[in-house]
Amino acid sequence: MVAADVRKHATQIVDVTRQRFMPPWLPEPGHGDFAGSPRLSDSQVNLFARWVRDGILEGERLHARDDGRVRERAVKDARAQFGRTAAAYVSSATHASGEDLERLVAVAAPRSSERALDLGCGVGHTLRRVAPLVAFAIGADATFEMIQAGRASVVTAANAAFAQADATALPFADATFDLATCRLAAHHFTNARGAFREVARVLRPGGRFVLVDNYAPDDPALDAYINELETLRDASHVRNHTIQGWRALLEDAGLRASVESELMTTKITTEAWLERSQTPADRAAEVRRRLRVAPAAAVTTFRINETTFAVPKVVILATVPAIGARAERGYRDTFR
Repeated sequence: MVAADVRKHATQIVDVTRQRFMPPWLPEPGHGDFAGSPRLSDSQVNLFARWVRDGILEGERLHARDDGRVRERAVKDARAQFGRTAAAYVSSATHASGEDLERLVAVAAPRSSERALDLGCGVGHTLRRVAPLVAFAIGADATFEMIQAGRASVVTAANAAFAQADATALPFADATFDLATCRLAAHHFTNARGAFREVARVLRPGGRFVLVDNYAPDDPALDAYINELETLRDASHVRNHTIQGWRALLEDAGLRASVESELMTTKITTEAWLERSQTPADRAAEVRRRLRVAPAAAVTTFRINETTFAVPKVVILATVPAIGARAERGYRDTFR
């Protein structure tokens, strides 16, 4: 094996192979397969690590433009936004902890024999909670700076790894994971339906997907109000869907979705919220103005006051049908 064989996934392979797992993606066409492959030796694991340490594979991460399923422009705004603000998310209380994170873990019910994926992992706060409860966990995110920040100071579990990848083109084989999570990220997905289809593909039949995200009220005026406010603050925001909208996206992806909770809220301190996203001054001023002159219905729904407001969150459990969805490809047994 030479460096060219692994350059696209170098850092991820180091993390994965240290746990003696073979890489959880299919080989390139014409390069054989992993069937019957022995577990890696210490020398092979160390070789991968040395290639990365010595800079042989530096800068050879998987980019969206390398995958025909992805439009590079579709992830450009998110990468630009979170590339410059990654450090702020390490210490963000909204992301590091909260009732919704506890609820996610409870609904996910991770098992020690399982493999887990956290989609749109950011700096890895959800990955940090899930990894100790499963056999192996990977956090996937489009923004390399978020992954760097998470690897440096958030995720310390030995059985956890990161992969830079677009949500609509995950570099994993079908039926790789037992469990997937996505917390406070999907409202940035330019193609949430495509992302959820990828989740359905990489989950085994019977696999579970727990989605936690903000949602918009059914009232069109309130829906428009909160989504316009979010976009003013952060141009990478795409949409807080209604609860039914989130469910429809999941079910269109072939998943069976049920709402586990819709009563939680994210309490937002306005100035900290604007600071974390480094909102330009003119847009921040417009956010403040809209909060000051908000219609009565918005004030009540979003609990707007002089310094804070609140956005409702939903927790949805979606599952891959266990029978008739697709045939398992023998992948899991190969690598046990």
